[in-house]
Amino acid sequence: MTIDGCVGPNGQSVPAQVKDTGNQTFQTEFTPRLVGEHRISVMYRKVAVSGSPFICKVYDVRAIRVTNVAQGVVAKPITFIVETSQAGPGNLEVTVNGGRVPTSAQAQGPHTYAISFTPRESCTHTVDLRFNGEDVPALCQEQVTSLSRPCCVSAGSPFSCQVAEAARVVLSGDALEKVSVNRAAMFSVEADPTLGHPQVQVLSPSRNPLLVDVGVQASDRYSVLFTPVDVGEEQQLQQFLMAMLVIVVM
Repeated sequence: MTIDGCVGPNGQSVPAQVKDTGNQTFQTEFTPRLVGEHRISVMYRKVAVSGSPFICKVYDVRAIRVTNVAQGVVAKPITFIVETSQAGPGNLEVTVNGGRVPTSAQAQGPHTYAISFTPRESCTHTVDLRFNGEDVPALCQEQVTSLSRPCCVSAGSPFSCQVAEAARVVLSGDALEKVSVNRAAMFSVEADPTLGHPQVQVLSPSRNPLLVDVGVQASDRYSVLFTPVDVGEEQQLQQFLMAMLVIVVM
């Protein structure tokens, strides 16, 4: 038996070796360098065997790109992006907590999908991501720096996503009720430490963001400092208080 040719997706020949293992059985080996369809022509006694050329679909699970699986809050959707454009043909499978949490996929473009799920309880959620039955591995730093999107570096599939109760985020302090113009004001944020460092934004009545300094008071408590700069009469100050918007995004 001979391999008449193994041709890659770029039309170039791929070297193949044929070994006679006895009892009229042969073993063929080749190492693909590119993802995509490879055409393998097989001949026996100079006659093409039935079904030749055969199509071999080559994929590379290491080429899957995944944005960071963010930490979340109960009842709020969590979304991450999966790109498969360089991975070749195959099936992408995503499950959360062994399939007990429903997931949805929305196409964002060719070979790019937004995967979403909505947690219903506060616990660590496990996201399994497989391509053709193989776990998607972690990216090395060199791979990450070449991407336009932030990607997971420390670990591959399964990914862990920390989910906390929304009620565990508590705001307190005089700055939420009374503030003086051009004087530093402070309030506190208490949150589950698994949510990470909070991001806080304070908007003036004109919807302009103010400078905000978020400090750590304890593992689950943060101080937020800001200085209102709008100057006006008491009525205008009251309007400022009513218009002040504090957004805490974990």
